[in-house]
Amino acid sequence: MIFESEVLPPSVHTDAERLRVIVREFNIAPESVALAAELLFKNRLGTAEIGRQEAEALFRTRGHQLADRLLREAGMLLSSEEMAEKLSISRQAVHERKGRRTLWAVAVPGRRGYLFPLWQLEGKLVRPWVPKLLIHFATGLDALAYILAPRVSQGGKRYLDLALTGDERTIAKMLALASRSGESA
Repeated sequence: MIFESEVLPPSVHTDAERLRVIVREFNIAPESVALAAELLFKNRLGTAEIGRQEAEALFRTRGHQLADRLLREAGMLLSSEEMAEKLSISRQAVHERKGRRTLWAVAVPGRRGYLFPLWQLEGKLVRPWVPKLLIHFATGLDALAYILAPRVSQGGKRYLDLALTGDERTIAKMLALASRSGESA
């Protein structure tokens, strides 16, 4: 991680240019940029050019690693059948709600179907802030990354933990920040 107080190596401009080219050319997801920056900064890529396939493999691997970490941190995840049972609705109704983005669903890389975080429920109802948050993200995994990230402004706590307390001010702040993030789907 680069801090302002550190002296940057002279090659940083070259590395930054490489990173910009890779991000632009391969339409890379934001979470993958951090890995590329780390690799470039540590000079692991050196001056060697990398090809499209190598870059795609690198970012795909990093994406799977991030997805695995997020899913581990997400807590209990239910299948569509289990979610249907919890809500006392059909599996088809679960998928309709997923499609309308009123139910949080996460596609898992390498797995068929979706998983549904249990904490989005309060009894047999979806917490009111869940659909309001989901509209700002392209995927359930993107929304997980947002809600599971420790927040400096919240003393290192995650929005998920704070939202589950029901504190309306924190929920409003979380939703406002999500709406300004530029990730509206």
